[in-house]
Amino acid sequence: MKHLIKLFFILAAILTFTSCSKDSDSGSTNPLNSTVIRADSSINTATLPQAVLDYISTNYPDVTVKKSEIEDNGNYEVKLNNGVELIFDAEGAFLGVDDDGGNNFDDTHLNISELPQISLDFIATNYPNESIDEAELENNGNYEIELENEVTLIFDIDGNFLGIGVDENEDDGDETNIEVASLPQIISD
Repeated sequence: MKHLIKLFFILAAILTFTSCSKDSDSGSTNPLNSTVIRADSSINTATLPQAVLDYISTNYPDVTVKKSEIEDNGNYEVKLNNGVELIFDAEGAFLGVDDDGGNNFDDTHLNISELPQISLDFIATNYPNESIDEAELENNGNYEIELENEVTLIFDIDGNFLGIGVDENEDDGDETNIEVASLPQIISD
């Protein structure tokens, strides 16, 4: 029993020293290494409910889906290549067009002047050659700022940097852009 207790303390000491040695040498951490899950997660368009796909093909026959997201409230946001953003509920029922006209589809698009100065200072310091492409106040209270290089930064309500936004469902690298003319006829139909 004495040997087990002694072995336990030796292992605890070894683990303590090895786990602390790397952190104490660095002196500081880079906040740009932080990542957070975005409020809106990109999804593959093929995984949208059939009712959403049917609505789009009926009402926007000559337009393609640019991006599909599922909001943290379960709604689907579908951005078309003509700039229109459509909102559907979790079952695929059409709710409306997100036109920033006060229809309250959870996220609020913001002008750069509406962002906290601390966030703007962070971007100017850490991304001096990038400009802001889009800024939103998410329904979870965080600011989501997309830069022109497509990096998404997440800030809390006070403007403090939380991390680089990542989609928990995003599969970078497994998609290939193809021309519409290259699609099989059945898909084009």
